[in-house]
Amino acid sequence: MPPQRLVGVDAWRAGLMLFGILLHALPERSHAPLFAVIGYVSTHVRMGAFMVVAGYLCGFVASRRPRRVWLRTRFQMLAMPLLTGLVLTVPTLVILRVHYAAATPSIVSLWFNWYHLWFLLALILYLPIAWVLAFGETHARVATWLTGHATTPTGRQACIILAMLVCSLAMMTLGILLAAIVPCDGPTVLSTLPQMLGYAPLYAIGILLGRDEALAVAVLGHWRTMAMIVTTMVILDCGAAWASGAAPGIGIPQLSLLARAVLPGTSALLILRSALTIRRVPRALRRIADASLTIYLVHFPLVKLLQALAGDVLHDDYLTFAFVVSVAAILSYAFHTRVVVRSPVLLWLFNGAPRPSFGIAAKPA
Repeated sequence: MPPQRLVGVDAWRAGLMLFGILLHALPERSHAPLFAVIGYVSTHVRMGAFMVVAGYLCGFVASRRPRRVWLRTRFQMLAMPLLTGLVLTVPTLVILRVHYAAATPSIVSLWFNWYHLWFLLALILYLPIAWVLAFGETHARVATWLTGHATTPTGRQACIILAMLVCSLAMMTLGILLAAIVPCDGPTVLSTLPQMLGYAPLYAIGILLGRDEALAVAVLGHWRTMAMIVTTMVILDCGAAWASGAAPGIGIPQLSLLARAVLPGTSALLILRSALTIRRVPRALRRIADASLTIYLVHFPLVKLLQALAGDVLHDDYLTFAFVVSVAAILSYAFHTRVVVRSPVLLWLFNGAPRPSFGIAAKPA
């Protein structure tokens, strides 16, 4: 009988999500090496890898459930946390902007910027991809079309990787063009169009691998090819940045775009290979993984509040960063374990759990 829960994949999913705490706690206008590395890893690896892992879990789970039941449950699991996160985040940042701004600030864009929650919107928009690929035999036909006439595992791997990278680059370029022609006052959810479009092929590949074990073995089996691609791309991107005196991913725009399209997918496949080899996860990590969505929703407004409070007290960027990350992570986890899990309503709001039946009295034992 196949496993009901892929503990390694779920642990990696949670870890990639919670890496966002490090990203969002980065001090503004700081170019310290550690902070630059965190930003680079998040931009070029983390979210793309998350989308592949999320797609794999989607394909693995959806094949075991009726399509309409899965779709209804999946939409609730994404939409409710998205709405809850917006309710927590947007008013907090509006208040902080009004309170700390030296002059009267423009806060219009704050109401249209979905911040760290854009990936939930992306997963909702990807539901039609899941509807087509995760059920029936469509995934088999698509996989056959992508791999063409390749008869060897190496050939199948090369076809899938090439298709993923080309589609990701094309979609990301389209997103950049679309985002550039839309006028806006500051960053909005439209600013994430390149990521949402560029990561769609990665999500689709994840679904195909989750549905087809033989394809997953072929694609993930030869890790050296993927490791070589990742290493070469990092050297080119960072080397060009060093030569130009700019931050990695900024020095040469065309190379930056290529790195953002190539690194997420290939890194994601390496991470997925690692995840599938994990058979046991310590209980503490499982509990953190179970709390990861609540932590992700709650940490962002906490991080911004803590940064505002600590900025005038801790005058060292590293101290401030360590303080903000530690306190935000602990409080977010405590909120889930001490509050959210004890309330069906909060589990519905923060984790998209099945909606509680209001007004129905429990039967006596």
